[in-house]
Amino acid sequence: MKRRMEFLRKMRPIAAVAIWMGAMWIAGGTASYAAGGQIEGKETSMTAETEPAIAGYQKVLYRDSGDEIAIIGEGIQSVKYSSTNRDVAVVSDSGVVSGVEEGKTDIVAEVQYKEGEETKTKKLSYELKVIDNFTNYFDVLNGDVKGLTEKGKTLKEMYIPDYCNLIKVKSANWKKVLCRNAVVEKVFLSDYMEYFLEDGIANGMDAPQKLREITLGKNLIVFGNINGASALEKFIVHPENKNFEEVDQVLFNQSTLICYPMAKKDAAYTVPAHVEYIHKYAFSGTRNLAKISLPKGLDSIEQYAFINAGLTEIEIPAKASLSEDSFVDCPRLQKVLLPEVIHEWDVIFKNCPALKTVTVPNTAKYVFGRCFVNCPALTDFQVSPGASDYQVEDGVLLKRSTRELVAYPMGRKDAGYVMPKGIKKIGIGGFYGAANLKEIKLDDALTVIDYDAFANCSSLVKVRLPKRVKKIVYHSGWEESGMFWGCASLKEIAVDSQNKYFSSAKGVLYNKSGKTLYRYPQAKKGSKFTVPKKVTTIANSAISQTRYLKKVVMGNGVKTIEKRAFKDGKVLKQVALSSKLTKLNAGSFKNCKKLAKVVLPNGIAAVNGELFAGCTSLKEVVLGKNIKNIKYQAFYDCKNLQKIVFKGKKWLGMTYNRKLSDNDFYCPFYLAGSKKYSRLTVQIPKCTKSQKKKCKKVLWGNGLHKNAKIKFANK
Repeated sequence: MKRRMEFLRKMRPIAAVAIWMGAMWIAGGTASYAAGGQIEGKETSMTAETEPAIAGYQKVLYRDSGDEIAIIGEGIQSVKYSSTNRDVAVVSDSGVVSGVEEGKTDIVAEVQYKEGEETKTKKLSYELKVIDNFTNYFDVLNGDVKGLTEKGKTLKEMYIPDYCNLIKVKSANWKKVLCRNAVVEKVFLSDYMEYFLEDGIANGMDAPQKLREITLGKNLIVFGNINGASALEKFIVHPENKNFEEVDQVLFNQSTLICYPMAKKDAAYTVPAHVEYIHKYAFSGTRNLAKISLPKGLDSIEQYAFINAGLTEIEIPAKASLSEDSFVDCPRLQKVLLPEVIHEWDVIFKNCPALKTVTVPNTAKYVFGRCFVNCPALTDFQVSPGASDYQVEDGVLLKRSTRELVAYPMGRKDAGYVMPKGIKKIGIGGFYGAANLKEIKLDDALTVIDYDAFANCSSLVKVRLPKRVKKIVYHSGWEESGMFWGCASLKEIAVDSQNKYFSSAKGVLYNKSGKTLYRYPQAKKGSKFTVPKKVTTIANSAISQTRYLKKVVMGNGVKTIEKRAFKDGKVLKQVALSSKLTKLNAGSFKNCKKLAKVVLPNGIAAVNGELFAGCTSLKEVVLGKNIKNIKYQAFYDCKNLQKIVFKGKKWLGMTYNRKLSDNDFYCPFYLAGSKKYSRLTVQIPKCTKSQKKKCKKVLWGNGLHKNAKIKFANK
């Protein structure tokens, strides 16, 4: 870009104006730009700086849009505009071009100008193609492009014009405009376009696979990365755009690298020294790029920046901040040098199957094992020479200052592991995904087990908690969390009898008083479990993922069941809930595919989100008298659900302003009941005539399909 700017500064003054206005911009002999964000017109021959030229014209015009051209040069006395085919397009005396009908025409400008003492005449022209109305290709509302019509999905070259129905077109959502368009190759954003917005990541089916080139107009402020565009080769940026520039086909916004084209063929790339931020999705899917050099002053790498990238190694600058999922799904990544700090929530290198070597710098402050989820080739860690706080012992990363086991490499083949003496803490995700470990001997000094410490240790059979363990953390907000989540072979949890905080009975883990049930081992034999009478709380994911448990019976002491308590119970058919139960949290029975019937006691006030989601055998649910609300996806994919029985009418106060449709993903009844919902019957206590109307309004307003039957009890 600097070379181009040098070139422009040398042009005096008329030719420079011509370039800046977009009549003809040729950079490096390859890239070209025309005003209006459209393809450039015929090249205008200029034999001298004083000769006239047409500035800023569009070669393609929609029938219901327009363009304004101008003549630049010195000594211009008069201009007469004309169209060779007025049935296709007309041009006014001031140079305003308007489409009339589909077809081709030449726009002609006869220019009279003075050169020295001599008056000369020159005829300038360019070929214009007029296509169908813009609104036949695009769905536009108040200057915002909302999406494509069926005809729009056939566009190979997509031009977004300045105006639609006399309104400036200022924004578009790239996912709605480009995704599911299997043929588009070039996109041209008009000069009035300000926002080309981002709306999440595109999957392989949705992404514009043939898109090769994107042209940005001069007023664009926000550009949402076109992730998943596997054929994208280059960007072209209007030279007057103050927000973006293109350097070596890569798009920048001042100190931020916005997008590296996926189809760029270089195997190595050095990020310019001035770059401080790597934007979200910036290098996503760049399979040709094997090695990248990042500047030392890099401040942050944003979410999904390198998702699906072809990198084989990466050295992350010491001060750089990483976001969650920055390097997920990198199939060839083998070697990593970490920065000083990794935040505890960062699953940074998830699903990197080739990752073998992770080096912790000698200045490292925070590292967490959870960031190496599903890296089966990782067999040991390394630390840089002179590391002050981190050390590696037998391939396992430890932290001296806190006496913490930070990360056990999940690719190790050992069936057993003895924790080093004096370790007081297992860090976040310390043994995450160590699928070969069957037995872990914990040291007597251990006091804290952080969340996800043993998550997905699928071969682990037995765990014995030493006497000093006082805290086992689980992250209640995460879908896959809870004590010993994913330990599919776990049969027994034992606790030292001198432990003051935890206890164990028949291999089940409780707190010391026995009032909180923390974990029923997933592989514990037995088809029935009776919750002890003194239990008042069933903790997050406590009885989840059980392999043999078919029936759970609880006494009336249980008052609280936390999130996902029974989730993924593989053969769970029946749960007898406590009559004193007052809290039944989100996802408690999610994906219990054998569960047939559930009766909620009167103390429950809400059918919480995803409560029965994925319970594909569920046929009947009875809701207690005090149910006031039914939340998102409560009955999602309960495809065999036949009956929902309301015992009370407090739910009539539910809001229905949003009026969810039955096919809304967040609808409580989404996919509930098969055969187009006709099998489902909702049974309501006896009602007055006005209450019956309100019942239907509330249920339909919250997404119940109108094919479902609503049955009122007889008076």
